[in-house]
Amino acid sequence: MLATMQPSAATTPVATPTSEPRVYHAVSQYLLPCDEPEGERLLLQHKVIKDLYEGRLVIAPIDLAQPLFILDCGTGAGVWLLDVARTAHPSSVLHGIDISARLFPLAARPPNVSLAVTSVTALPAAWAGRFDLVHQRLLYLALQRTQWEAALAGIFRVLRPGGWVQLGEAGRWRAGEAAARLSGLIGRLLVEHELAWDVDVLPRLLAGAGFVDIKIEERDTPMAGEEGRDARVNLMNVFRSMKTPFMRTRGLVQSEAELDALFDAAERECEETPDSSAMFYMICARKPDN
Repeated sequence: MLATMQPSAATTPVATPTSEPRVYHAVSQYLLPCDEPEGERLLLQHKVIKDLYEGRLVIAPIDLAQPLFILDCGTGAGVWLLDVARTAHPSSVLHGIDISARLFPLAARPPNVSLAVTSVTALPAAWAGRFDLVHQRLLYLALQRTQWEAALAGIFRVLRPGGWVQLGEAGRWRAGEAAARLSGLIGRLLVEHELAWDVDVLPRLLAGAGFVDIKIEERDTPMAGEEGRDARVNLMNVFRSMKTPFMRTRGLVQSEAELDALFDAAERECEETPDSSAMFYMICARKPDN
């Protein structure tokens, strides 16, 4: 949610959905909305990921019982940051950034939690060597390849020596034929916006930025039946909230009705296919001590 991008030349407004109008970032190519329904979805998404990792919000080897400086990039509604604040040392300083303040929580927050409009691709020079932990989650729909490199270089710069970065990103999902068709359309949409994504490149990008001790914890998220309901609903709401970018990108779908039918068919497959699942990855890496 943090990169300022220009619209792709291949994107032409050929159609606009007639139902469920959404509010999108005006200065970003980010494909997801920045409105109240998106804020609600982010709450569910946080629950899904937290449950997936046994309630652990931080998998990097960081001692939250010690006073820390923590940065959350692409904080959105600040869900992860506020949850960490509940268990962090009371003297810790927690700062969240995003390219828009639209989703920032309006409720009162702890005095050691602050939020600001800042891009991960342009972290302030004054932050050099400041943070013990930088967290970033699910920006594969926001950052182009060169912006990933800029973001990781910036994160490396603002970490203190020995500090850790923790990235959370989605991988492939599977269910059935409709899911495969929808996945193919999503891949084409990402290519049109120069957001072609492969989580496998992240370790190499981290190493290229100077990080060491790169560790990955992957999870296969069940989506079938009642057990997989939250994960299934969250994933399909991600795709449904991308309806406007789908409709405005030439050649992807013929009509809103066609797209809605594909969403519905893919969701039924996710619910009814016993081994339907989606991959998720937590990737941690350390800035060398010297």
